Amino acid sequence: MSNKKVFIVDSLNEEGLQKALELESNCIISNEVKLSSSIPEGIEIINAEIYRVDGTWEIYNYIQNIVNRLCLRTPKQFISSGINLQPAMCKLIYWTNYRLGALKVAFNKIEDTKSNVNNFQFINANKSKEVLKYFKNYLSNNWQWLKSKHKSLKVLESNAKIGVLINNEFELKLYQDTIKLIGNCIVFYNGNIDLKEYDFKSEKIQFVNLSNLKRVVYQPFSNPFNKNSEELFVTNIILKDWIEIANELEHYKYISKTGIKKLLINVGENLALRNLMPQVFESNIMVYNSMNGLKSAEGHDADVNFDKWFVWDQDMFNLLNKQCHIPAEKLIISGHLSEDQIADHKFQNSIQIDLESIENKKVISIFSVRGHRKEKVDAFKVLYDFLESHKDFFLIVKPHPLEKMSDYIFPNSSLKNVYFIPEELKNSKSALFDQLTLSDLTIVFGSTVALESNWMGVPCITYEYKEKSFIYNLESADTQHIKDENQLLLRLVNTEKKITKSNPLKPKVCEVISSHLLTI
Repeated sequence: MSNKKVFIVDSLNEEGLQKALELESNCIISNEVKLSSSIPEGIEIINAEIYRVDGTWEIYNYIQNIVNRLCLRTPKQFISSGINLQPAMCKLIYWTNYRLGALKVAFNKIEDTKSNVNNFQFINANKSKEVLKYFKNYLSNNWQWLKSKHKSLKVLESNAKIGVLINNEFELKLYQDTIKLIGNCIVFYNGNIDLKEYDFKSEKIQFVNLSNLKRVVYQPFSNPFNKNSEELFVTNIILKDWIEIANELEHYKYISKTGIKKLLINVGENLALRNLMPQVFESNIMVYNSMNGLKSAEGHDADVNFDKWFVWDQDMFNLLNKQCHIPAEKLIISGHLSEDQIADHKFQNSIQIDLESIENKKVISIFSVRGHRKEKVDAFKVLYDFLESHKDFFLIVKPHPLEKMSDYIFPNSSLKNVYFIPEELKNSKSALFDQLTLSDLTIVFGSTVALESNWMGVPCITYEYKEKSFIYNLESADTQHIKDENQLLLRLVNTEKKITKSNPLKPKVCEVISSHLLTI
């Protein structure tokens, strides 16, 4: 068996490749490759991204051990406004480096004799620098505490028993029909949202802008020299967000004073500070969570602290119950609110495409992703080569809402049968539904768009090199998991014009959600 000298890096760029060569590595593990040059002969590249889900559990457990150790030794350091921050800490740290777990899993999968030539670690922190960072955070936070003025907000007088917490305007659009059905409720939101754009006629629907609340609290001192570099790294991430955490807790305290008994939130499984709600609400408010994005039973999905969780279907129910050990009584099958929007959607050509350019053509839509994932690079190359020789096909490209220009790795081409969704429409649901209306086939890389495609009667490909797709419900969906370029090309060749089908009548998702909230 050969001896693998393994170089491990999250994103492989020219600098990383040079280091690997200097260390005489013959194997590189990375989540993505950002190289303009080619890989020298004799070096094996392992794509760690295929182990993403397993990797999230690996790193979550690792972080959990550090957090438990820290809070056991210095429990008073992580108390803000009388609230113990420990339930939120793992998730706060996790989002700073969750991709690294896949690298460790990929390394462990190598069966040959192996060594890690660059001494890869989840947290590669310098203690001296972290000590300096600790004092900087301590001084900054407490200076702001000394000079701050507490901004309070008069508690709203209301007999409403239901609240809805909105993170942004996108969620308000998603929730507006649910809010109207609830009727007598309080909608809590942050920042500038023009409420005049929404048709909330009922006087019983009241709105509170929580950004008018502000509170800065004292940060307790804990000797940084008594911590190792990993513990200091974790501590500094919490302290960097110290003021934001205090403000968020002030919002929860305000909500608890309004007298509501149920609160609807969104994506609580992703937002670390939502795990602190039970401490603030003290069993006086039941928290119901809904969500937008796909679930694949990742490590953070198991660490949730709300009372009820609206899930999309039986497959997702089983996934969260069996793999994340979420109790069955916590899960409610409701469907996804996008299904309501799809049912009500009328095509308006909001994507501004020349409809004559796609007439009598088979339309493929691809939904890009952030970064330089190998699947993304390979899929675009296959598609552009295919389009060169198949003028009866047309490609619509939708960049990811968070995709940066530096992530655009599309092949250089002057193809006339390719159209890009305008930048300003990347996060528009109506634009998405218009695009799907025109599509005969969609290509995703393990995203919620696969389900939205199926809900609109469009067959879908999820192009992922991992053995098990990120899409949780492949067996009951019109989505095909494709793992190599030859399979992808064959599927493209066999694309047919879609047949429009009528969807079976079923209760609206907003009606299901509102009925659970209205039940006393």
